[in-house]
Amino acid sequence: MTQHSIFYNGEWYSYEPQENKVYVILHGFNGNTEILTENGFDVEEIYLKNYDKYPYEKKNPNNDWYEDNIDLNQTNLATLVDNIILPHFIKLIQNGNGPSLVITGSRGGQITLSRLWKFWRGNSICLNGGCNIFENKLNNINLGLITCGNDFFRTSSLDYTINKFQKKVNDLVIYHNKDDDHSVKYYNEAILHIINKMYNYNVELELSQNAILLKIWS
Repeated sequence: MTQHSIFYNGEWYSYEPQENKVYVILHGFNGNTEILTENGFDVEEIYLKNYDKYPYEKKNPNNDWYEDNIDLNQTNLATLVDNIILPHFIKLIQNGNGPSLVITGSRGGQITLSRLWKFWRGNSICLNGGCNIFENKLNNINLGLITCGNDFFRTSSLDYTINKFQKKVNDLVIYHNKDDDHSVKYYNEAILHIINKMYNYNVELELSQNAILLKIWS
C-alpha cells in the first residue's frame, strides 16, 4: 500500500490509513457502493447537490480552479474539496479512521479528485479516467482507472490512457473494456479486479473477453 498523506497547516503529514475505509465521491460516480460493503469495506459517501457544478463554463474551460487560491465562497466541484472533504478528512485522520481509498468518476474525477490530490495523497480509483489534468508526477498515489472503449472521454483509447498516466503516479492499474461506455456497465467486474491488484489480494476473478487488465509499476 502506498504512503497516505495530507497537507495541513502548510505541511504534509503522513498517516496510517484505516485499511478498509473507503470514501466515495458520488458526483459523477456511475457505480455502486454495495459491492464494496459486501467485500468488507467501510464505505462513506458524499453527495451535495449545491456543489454539483463545474467551476467554469464548458464553452470556455480553464484551469483557474486548480490554482492555489480559488474563491471558496463559490460552491462547485472544486470547492467541495476545500470546504467539505479536507476538513472532514482531517477529523477522520485525527480519530484514527483516515481513508485508505477514494473512489469517484466522470466529473468527480475531472475536478474533485484532481483538486483533492493537491492536498491529499493515497490510493485512488477513478471511473472514466478523467483525472488527467496533472503534468508532473504525483508521489504517494496508487491509481486505478476504469476506462471504456465507447466513452466520449479521451481515455476511450487505451494507448492514450497509458501514455497520459504512466510514470505520473506510483503504481497504475487500468481496467479497460472496449465495449463499455461512459455509464460503466462493467463496473462490478472492474472494481473488484482493480481492488484485487491495488491491495495485492489473490482472489481468482474472471475477466470478460472484451476487457483487459494492466498493472504498470512506476
